[in-house]
Amino acid sequence: PVLGLNAAPGRVDVFIGTELLEGARRAEAGMLTRDRTLAIVARRRSYTVAEKSEGGDGRLDGAALETAIRATAREARVEDYDALARASGGALNAVMLGALAASGALPVPAEAYRAAIREGKAAE
Repeated sequence: PVLGLNAAPGRVDVFIGTELLEGARRAEAGMLTRDRTLAIVARRRSYTVAEKSEGGDGRLDGAALETAIRATAREARVEDYDALARASGGALNAVMLGALAASGALPVPAEAYRAAIREGKAAE
């Protein structure tokens, strides 16, 4: 199948994460694998309650989170997709969809993405 809603460790071809910790958590859970997974992850952070509650600077190290993703995926495209969305006036999800289309990871021609967007279609 092209899309599976119930991912299993070691069986993920493409992972798309809109937040860095989200990607690192999936890496830790075994979802990203060196032989299979393309990880497309936004370098943005939404801090956890634990990070915000720490007496000092409780933030997790973003570089370490990114390293975890890069170490476990076949290919990792970790970029500031959030900045691209702001610069274009678009939504982060739209930019991430564009990154997926540009990757060529799915058997969907680029023109099919464009046509669906022009026609306002949702996935069928």
